[in-house]
Amino acid sequence: MTADTLEQLFATAAAGLFSLLVDPSVVRPAWQRTVTAEAGDAVGLLIAFLNELLFVHESEDWLMASAAVTSLSPTRVQAVVTGETIDPARHQLRHHIKAVTYHRARVTQTARGWEAMVIVDV
Repeated sequence: MTADTLEQLFATAAAGLFSLLVDPSVVRPAWQRTVTAEAGDAVGLLIAFLNELLFVHESEDWLMASAAVTSLSPTRVQAVVTGETIDPARHQLRHHIKAVTYHRARVTQTARGWEAMVIVDV
């Protein structure tokens, strides 16, 4: 995935993760919450952030509609995410994702912006 800024990269990664779970066009922004993650570097921070979103998905039967990073430092990310509770009548889940892994994960700043790659465990 690519983005102009690191904040956009995190939001794009979150959207990409949830697009593996369900068709994003059927998820409504019915409520919002703040999600925070911490780690020692950009790669760890992205993985911690995505895994925190997966935790909320699993523990609260929740799907994300959008994410907006509100605060980002080298060791902490905070985002406001919108979404809704899973409705089996409208949400056909595509996959079950166990976790985002460190295997081949990377976050890189390039001349055109930011790039990242993560691999998920299904």
